[in-house]
Amino acid sequence: MIKLSILIPTYNFSTGVFLILKKILSEKKFVNEIIISDNSKNKSVFNIYQRFRFKLKIKYLHNMPSTIPQKNWQYLIKLSKCDYFVVLHHDDIPVEIDFFKKIHQLINFYGRPDILSINTSINDSTILNNRIHTHAFIRKIILKYFLNYLIFRNVIGPLSSLIIKKNKFKEYHFDKRLNWLIDVKFYLQHLRSTRIVVSDLISVKSLLLNKESLTLKIKNKFFLHGKEKRIITKEKLYIYSILDFPFWCCYRIFSYTFFLLKKLFINLVIKKKS
Repeated sequence: MIKLSILIPTYNFSTGVFLILKKILSEKKFVNEIIISDNSKNKSVFNIYQRFRFKLKIKYLHNMPSTIPQKNWQYLIKLSKCDYFVVLHHDDIPVEIDFFKKIHQLINFYGRPDILSINTSINDSTILNNRIHTHAFIRKIILKYFLNYLIFRNVIGPLSSLIIKKNKFKEYHFDKRLNWLIDVKFYLQHLRSTRIVVSDLISVKSLLLNKESLTLKIKNKFFLHGKEKRIITKEKLYIYSILDFPFWCCYRIFSYTFFLLKKLFINLVIKKKS
């Protein structure tokens, strides 16, 4: 059996840490190491750690003074001692039944790939709640043929959507100049020379509405989008800018229509049974 590290960078969101640890506790034989790197200015996360410290193999670190997210992630990855690791941010909650067991099964089934790409399920309390971030068939095509397109749209999702083989992780420092594309630069550097397997079987629920969500903290996304694009690459990407909008309009109209019809059908069945 492979050894798996769960790395949890967190900042003042103890509820998310509690949900992650609670999920791990139900499958603890499939998780060999848990490391929490806490940037919090209070003891809320530490108190959660105290509740689980004798039930799980947890290492807790409190950064005083608080460090930037890039350094926090880098520090966690460097500390990991297992075959594979996944960085679960405090608002990325595993919801799939037998989540960690399925990670082991998929990694072994595919011959221990360098990276396993999994689904992210978006939870934002809209009518489209619990939709998939980007379906596996789209990710497969883009990762194989149009990797630089990630500069326009991060179809992979957050760092928590990748399970990464530790010995393939080269010494890497997340770019301090980047916010919106900090993970994209990491993807572009590492996915070109790795064997990546795309799975549509597992999901992580991203709690975007929590006030400490990194995504929501990024201001002026569209300004940063253009500014950071120039930092990351000098390649001519005009073809993507031409095709990007019509493609995603068509894709989202189709996928959202299907999603809503499926949701309506399920509700009708439940109502009929009751």
